[in-house]
Amino acid sequence: MAVDLLNPTNDDYLPDGGSLAPARSYSLDSEPHISLNGDWQFNYYDTDPNPEIALQEPKDLSEFTVLRSSAPKTAQLPNHWVLDPEIPSNPCYTNLAYPFPLNPPFAPAKNPTMDYWREIVIPADWTEKEGIRLRFEGVESQYRVWLNGQWVGFATGSRLAHEFEIGSFLKPGSNQLFIRVNQFGRGSYLEDQDQWWLPGVFRDISLQYLPQGQVEDRWIKTDYDAATGRGLLEINLRIRGLGSLDESERQELSEAIKVKVSQQPRLKSPFLKPVAELAEVASEDFVTHQVQWQVTEREGQTWLSSSPIEIPDAQPWSADRPNLYSLVIDAAGAVLEAEVGLRRVELVAGQVLANGQPLKLLGANRHEVNPERGRVWDQDYALQDLLTLKAFNFNAIRTSHYPPHPKLLELADRIGLWVCLEADMETHGFEFCGWDNNPPAVPEWKEAFVDRIRRTFERDKNHPSIAIWSLGNEAFTGPNLAAMGQWIKAQDPRLLVHYEADRTLSYSDIYSRMYPTLEEVETLLNGEPEAPVAGAHHAASKVEPKDRPRLREAPYLTVEYLHAMGTGPGNVEGYLSKLGHRRHLGGFIWEWRDHSLWQETEKGRRLAYGGDFGEPIHDGNFVSDGLLTAEGKITSGLLNLANQQSPLRVRFDLGDRTDAPNDYDDSTPEKALTEAEFAAASIYVEAQCTLDYLQGAFLKWELQEVGAEQEIPRRTLGPLVALPKLAAGQRWEIDKGPIEAALNQMRHEGVSEAALVIKLLHDSWSLPDLYPVRAFDNGQPVGYQEDSKRVMNLNSITVSLAPRERQDIGIQVADSLELSRDGQLQKLLGVEVLGATLAAWRAPTDNDNGHGALDYFGFTELDDLGSGRGSRAESSSERWAGFNLDKLERQLVRTCSTEESFTVVERWAAPVYDYGGVLTWVYRKVASAIDVDLDFEPFGTWPTCIPRLGVTIPLPGVGWKASWGGFGPGVAYADMRQGGWWGNFEADAKDLVEPNVVPQEGNYHPAVRVLELSNPDGKVLRFDNFAGSNPLGFSISEYSAAEITAAGHWDDLPAATRTYLTFDWVQHGMGTRSCGPDVRPEYQGRIGKFDGSFRILRKS
Repeated sequence: MAVDLLNPTNDDYLPDGGSLAPARSYSLDSEPHISLNGDWQFNYYDTDPNPEIALQEPKDLSEFTVLRSSAPKTAQLPNHWVLDPEIPSNPCYTNLAYPFPLNPPFAPAKNPTMDYWREIVIPADWTEKEGIRLRFEGVESQYRVWLNGQWVGFATGSRLAHEFEIGSFLKPGSNQLFIRVNQFGRGSYLEDQDQWWLPGVFRDISLQYLPQGQVEDRWIKTDYDAATGRGLLEINLRIRGLGSLDESERQELSEAIKVKVSQQPRLKSPFLKPVAELAEVASEDFVTHQVQWQVTEREGQTWLSSSPIEIPDAQPWSADRPNLYSLVIDAAGAVLEAEVGLRRVELVAGQVLANGQPLKLLGANRHEVNPERGRVWDQDYALQDLLTLKAFNFNAIRTSHYPPHPKLLELADRIGLWVCLEADMETHGFEFCGWDNNPPAVPEWKEAFVDRIRRTFERDKNHPSIAIWSLGNEAFTGPNLAAMGQWIKAQDPRLLVHYEADRTLSYSDIYSRMYPTLEEVETLLNGEPEAPVAGAHHAASKVEPKDRPRLREAPYLTVEYLHAMGTGPGNVEGYLSKLGHRRHLGGFIWEWRDHSLWQETEKGRRLAYGGDFGEPIHDGNFVSDGLLTAEGKITSGLLNLANQQSPLRVRFDLGDRTDAPNDYDDSTPEKALTEAEFAAASIYVEAQCTLDYLQGAFLKWELQEVGAEQEIPRRTLGPLVALPKLAAGQRWEIDKGPIEAALNQMRHEGVSEAALVIKLLHDSWSLPDLYPVRAFDNGQPVGYQEDSKRVMNLNSITVSLAPRERQDIGIQVADSLELSRDGQLQKLLGVEVLGATLAAWRAPTDNDNGHGALDYFGFTELDDLGSGRGSRAESSSERWAGFNLDKLERQLVRTCSTEESFTVVERWAAPVYDYGGVLTWVYRKVASAIDVDLDFEPFGTWPTCIPRLGVTIPLPGVGWKASWGGFGPGVAYADMRQGGWWGNFEADAKDLVEPNVVPQEGNYHPAVRVLELSNPDGKVLRFDNFAGSNPLGFSISEYSAAEITAAGHWDDLPAATRTYLTFDWVQHGMGTRSCGPDVRPEYQGRIGKFDGSFRILRKS
């Protein structure tokens, strides 16, 4: 029967068919199996050679067009064929749009297709053919299977497991297995996630053997009662052949089953070090339990279900302490071993509790992808990924937007991570059609939707790490989604169901939002019952008043927030400050890692994003939006977030001297405290949540001279102090006496300013080294290893002890200052300088380029819902470019010289407009130094917010190294300045830039105290004695802002010949407008009158 593209039948919507076995738990390691990973022969077609044959039509292979050359090529499966450079097919990245015409449920005419085939031989001892199965863990997107030329079946659902019963198709000896995979199919309409389209057999393939009596599936339900300390196990077994036994045979089998549980759990987490309190229990002692069994039915299958097994004085599983008990089931010789975690996740009065304690998810959205192999599983890569998450104070992941490889959940169980497990379902592209014909609302799609949640649940139902079952993502709503939620609840009503677009909680338990404003979070948690829950720009605003009280009684989850695209994200503190509310369940930042892919070009290897592979429909670099780069480099945004979401935090109470722009910001002031202000301050450790593993937490403080003349700054180290266990909200004050004594000693030694850094350390796994900035001698950032422990949290301030002496001892340089006839700086202490310019433009960040509705450009305050303009509009960078901030022109006003000084007055103005500023430079020669005074006075009507304001000094050549006293090691902007600390740092100039895939602003260090620049020729310039109305920050780059602006990739930049040093009075914040709220008013760059000064010395 040929496919009728105009009149689909019900069969055209079926998700799978043929000799399929019921979905079951992943059990590859506990039953006889043969891996079919490895060499397969293949043939590639630009499009399906037989599109006229319906997917579900059972035809022998002889009826299909199959091309086989005399010398077929060989592929290693699993793989994605689009990542093989020899195959003329490329990856395609989209966020919203489908890369093909919408004609559901039919595949497009252009449908790249791959045939794979190989020989298989069944072991001689696999004597029961009916028990032999062929299992696929993941194939994108749809596939047919033939064995010995006979049609076995078909399947859709790229990230779902399928098993085929193949015994009836087998013959003695060698058998030929043949698979045809289409890149697109009916299932593709349910898989429009924000990701690469990567076709192929990308997960494991195996043969499995389940003889009569073998445990075919198990569902081990667990519980834990925090009030009594009692754990419970309920074992459910599906045994092959059970359904055909009579009552006496079932009774005989039940009596033969033996169940043993270890007396104590094991901590197998590689994250927790084996300190005394955390040591792994070595006992192998088991307790045999007497169990009663009864026959039950579920999903049309016969099961044996046990009576409850009680575990007294149980040690529950949690992400903090992932205790796993060993369970051994001997079903009449069929032995099953499993690890089980006893825990209770429940919804009580609008609050989610885990083992009786409020659950707070400090989570990240995690795609399963690496730049080399796409979604092909790599155990070591995944383990490192999850350990790194834990090191940076995350305790949860959302598997966006599909089930991961099953072994990832085993790692989560052992390492200790809560999981929001998401079904493989998204139909975002139907938004372009006004959601017309959207699959969740089309009855013919119902079975496909239920099949997706069924297969997700059945495979992963035994994992204690799974706290939430998510139905999918961004598919609007409809009865098919409701059917998914109802199916989950029918399995166990205790399970928590999530779906973000269920805005009346008709079929989910948790009210969830993406990228809400701070004001929206506040009103949702604390507003009046019937008050609006979102700004008018968002669909959630359409929730009727009668339904709003229900939302304000439910747990609240920011399932995506703080979009981490490019430099940023900004305003982390604002969102984390809301977590204390009893109903706030937490959130998942978007997202953990960039999913850029490696690409070979004529210029070499680079990380690629949408459009780089020539795909006509794509969403650009929106795929590059992680806290971690695709190759695993740490960003300042990650350090900033990790420090603020630590379970324990060091806080300073500085009274009226916080210098913080708003109530959300916990940053320390850029200007140093006086000794009197420090004496009046208090310092304490505060617990943000209650954790079980904090027995291994310690405090360490250090004082270090900032910007010392000598190579090694003077420093004082405090002792390592063990912290008491603190409950959520509890504080422990730090004794300042020893710190004040050390400050007094430093003052006597002539130190003018000292940085106090306080760190909280923990006995757990940590990253060994920081890339790329090296601190001189004052330790590592959050997540890294210091004193053989992990830095959990840090905070710092600086204290002024004495006026900084103006250093004037440098080498004498003839013609130390040289200016052109029009006052342009030409030579500075013997170093050629290529003019100095007013800097008001920065290379736009991904957030500067954002067009989202939460547009705050120029706002000085926000409404109750923080909506800003509330509609998609020009980006900040487009507005700045429209004002010609990147085209300011210089005009000399006058020069003036005396015996002591040389003054240059410049007028800088934008073409077309009447605004600009008068910039005055005053140079004074002082012994072997030069003092520079700057004054800027604006005129005309400037943009209501600006990207930056400062001065840029181009230096000759490349290879400069920067050493500075101030804030580091990474970058810090007004709304993201808690990733580092005050101290002394050094790095090559080329490394002082955020490792974004797209070049952009990302190398600013605020409030510099001392800066030394050295080049390969041995010339050293020291900038010191900074003063002025606003503390000057610095950035240094081997490319100009204009060059960076024009580049889409780093290899698009020209060969570097200069180094650009910029001192800024103003730097606009980062925000998250690439997909979330804009830079808040208090963090925006504003024009004003500024002055500043510094001294320059030539040291060699």
